[in-house]
Amino acid sequence: MIQLSFKKIGQLFILTLFSLGLILTACSKDDDEEESAAENQTVTPSCTDGIKNQNEVDIDCGGVCPPCNTDTSEIAFKKDGQAEVISDFDANRNPGLNPSNIGLIAVTDEGNKLTILVVEPAATGWSGGLSFSAITAPNSITYEVWDSGAPVFYSSANHPNESELSFLRLDYVDGGRVEGSFSGELYNSNGDKITLSNGHFDTNFVN
Repeated sequence: MIQLSFKKIGQLFILTLFSLGLILTACSKDDDEEESAAENQTVTPSCTDGIKNQNEVDIDCGGVCPPCNTDTSEIAFKKDGQAEVISDFDANRNPGLNPSNIGLIAVTDEGNKLTILVVEPAATGWSGGLSFSAITAPNSITYEVWDSGAPVFYSSANHPNESELSFLRLDYVDGGRVEGSFSGELYNSNGDKITLSNGHFDTNFVN
């Protein structure tokens, strides 16, 4: 009886091992099939894949995709302490030039025009956090005022150490976001001065 009992125990042990082997094989097969299915489902980057990839500014927008929608597009500043009323504002890129550049152009309801021109720095390229404590050539801030039917230009080029410009965000792609601040004293060719203060901008590039 004892030998028969040991025999049965041995048979049960072998059967258990066999069953366990089948279970492990089935699990391994399931895992392989899941991995294969996941590989087959790899998404080709596109503007509708719900993923921020390629050179997109946000998910499926900006860069190679359509511009990102935003409710914010503004520029504001004071001239000689008085807030200017802006009627038109655009942020433009010129990536075809070497080096590339940025042009921010705002027109007031009086027809005066503010132009901020920035050329891509060779050392850093375009990046958020880019800052200029002095506006020197080829960069410039220019304010065009119409006086008696003729334009008068006030420019940072006449006193380059008295103006500053900072970018809080700079996505140099089509539809990318650009945000920053500026201020300074601009002079015309006669030495007359205007002061720009509390300047800030927040918009998307139009190209």
